[in-house]
Formats: sequence, structure tokens, C-alpha cells
Amino acid sequence: MKNHRLPLFRFSFASPRGARPIDEQSLDMLLPLVRPSSGQSAPGKITYRVYLQGIQACILGHWDQFVQAVSEQAAGPVNSINLIEVVAEKHGSDYHPARIRVSANGITLCFVANVAVTERGKKRLAKDYHWLKSLRQQFRNHFVPRTYFLTRQEVLDADGQETDLVMFLAEWLEGYHEFHLSRNVERDTLETVVWDMDEGHRFLPETRSQEIYRQSAFILTYYYDVQTFREVFPWHHASGDFVVHLGRDALNVKLITVRQYEPRTVFHEDTPENIMTALTIFLANLTVRMRLDRIDGTGVVAWVGDHCVEATIQGFLDAMEEKVIQGHCSPSVVGELTRALKAMSVAEWAELFRFVVDSYDESAPDVPVITENLADHVFRVYSMIHSGYEQP
Repeated sequence: MKNHRLPLFRFSFASPRGARPIDEQSLDMLLPLVRPSSGQSAPGKITYRVYLQGIQACILGHWDQFVQAVSEQAAGPVNSINLIEVVAEKHGSDYHPARIRVSANGITLCFVANVAVTERGKKRLAKDYHWLKSLRQQFRNHFVPRTYFLTRQEVLDADGQETDLVMFLAEWLEGYHEFHLSRNVERDTLETVVWDMDEGHRFLPETRSQEIYRQSAFILTYYYDVQTFREVFPWHHASGDFVVHLGRDALNVKLITVRQYEPRTVFHEDTPENIMTALTIFLANLTVRMRLDRIDGTGVVAWVGDHCVEATIQGFLDAMEEKVIQGHCSPSVVGELTRALKAMSVAEWAELFRFVVDSYDESAPDVPVITENLADHVFRVYSMIHSGYEQP
């Protein structure tokens, strides 16, 4: 569909009080290459003016695809687009997402423009786009956002040198927010806090926090390929890879980035023994990674409480059952896995977890925290496996 009457573009900053206009002076500021909340200073060479105008140029350069995306979200043909507001949301070392608010047919629709300005970010963004699109095509259930198009825009940096922005347009998950461990000063405890920019940050009771981790484990297990051993990895709660929508009675978790989808455990054949070994390693790693975060997303590495273990194992088992229902896994695999896990001794679990931890970069800041808590974690997992569910 072609729309010859181009809309008005407006540029804004996101703030706790809603989007606010960007003045001329702010447009000449440089994009930071880290989150401002990290306390670090790393300005890049791209100004907000170049960044925002680059997004505008990408949209106009793919106008028919953009209108089609708007029509899909509007669930019908779009007669006219009156206003496109580009809202600079936040910044990281790799991505600079902007919310795209589109006024069309009397309604407002939202998208996200994920933009990369560094060479590392550009490579990761292109892979992310590929795997997000691929997972939506391969699987019946959708836990990742819909993507529309990937493009590149030539620009001039602050030194007048030629460079480019790489961007993809995707679905904006309205009402979804990051969550992290944070210290509740009233109770002096570490609890899960949801960064709700609309209604304010809020701590969750343990039961709701459990459900977040259960759904996160479900998603990662659902996307795990039993035959090829491919999995979504790396991922980290501190990076905000998962987001949550809080309803009155229920919550819903989504995965918003897929950096890689490859096997971590490499076998040349998908024999029953190899399938079982890979699944066991995947589960062990899942229980460890699910417990890692950073305080308020950017602080010191923190270890999620014991309630996370039960949630993770339950999410794993629920997803394995769903994989059987959808034909992605044989029922015999789940039955054999359950028997194998129950047959493992504490010593065998300890050996398995040592293998998992040894696969990590020993210089990673997560490792000392894992090592400090590993013995107790092994016992928690062993106890949960033996008492938490019935063998089919």
C-alpha cells in the first residue's frame, strides 16, 4: 500500500512523566554507550539529532513495509498516518531502542526501533533480528516480539566521518516492563521489583516473583531443540532480556532479545544417550542462570532466593510437556529424563554442576557468586527433583 501524504515527525525523550519534547540543544548531545543508571560515562560519536533523524530516514526508506506493519497492528487497512513520534527510550552498550508512536485512523499504535551504532552492536542486532523472526516462524507459541524489517542508514558522526546506523522495526510490547532484584529497605531483603514507568516501580510478593521465573524457564525450555541441542543463549536477567506484564490476577512474561540460537553442548548424533545428557546439562545451567541478576539491573551481581529453584524446575517440566503436545519431543524422552534425574545422587548432581560452572568464563563477575552459593544450590535442586513432582 502506498501513502503519498507523508506524516509529521516529532522527536521526544522518555521520562517518568511521559514523553517530553527535545530542544535544539539536546539534539546536539551525544548518545551514551551505557545505561545512564550504571554510573559510568561513555559517550559515543552519534548525536541525538543524527540518531532520531536516522530512524526517520529508515522509516521513510521502507515506507510501504512500515505502512503494512501499521495495518497489521491496526487489524485493517490504514487510510492515513498523521503523526509519527520517535521517543528515545533508553541506552545500552549495544542497543538504543526508541518507541515509535503512530497516530493513524484515529488510534495510536506503538512499535520499537532497535538501533545499533557500535560495530559490536550492529553484528548483534542483525543476529537478534534473524533469530526473533526465525523463532516466530518455527514455533506455534509466540514469546518473542514480531519483527518487520531490518535496514541500514548512512549518517555522519560528530566528527563529520561517514558511518551508519543499523535498525530493525519490531512490535512494542505495551505494558511490559523490566524486572530486577532490588533491596527493599523497609524489610532489608532482596526482592523482585518491576520497573513500571506508568504506575511506578513496585516490589512483588514472592508468589508473583516465582511465577516470573517459572514463565522465564518455560520460555527458554520451550525454545530448546531436543534433536539439534540449539538453545537461546546467552541471556541474563541483568540485561533485561525478559519483561513482564502485570495483570490484576495474572502476569505474562516475554523474551525480547535472542543473541544466539546454537547448541552449547555439541554432539555429532542425536542418540538417546546424547539427548538425555544435553537435556540434563541444559536444566542444570538453567537453574543456575535463572538465579543471577544485578541489583537494580546495573549493581553488584546478586543471587535470587530459593523460591527460584522450584519455579525454574516447574517451568522446565511444564515446557517439556508442552513440547510433547506440540510434537517437538517424544513422550518417551520426558519419561526417561524424569527417571534419570530421580536416579542421580547428590554427588552426581554436584559433578554435573561443576561441569556447568567450569564452562563459564572464569573472569565473569557471576562466577564468584555462583561458587559461593553452589553447594546449597546443588542440594536444593536435588531435593526438589526428588520431592517436587511425580514420575510419569
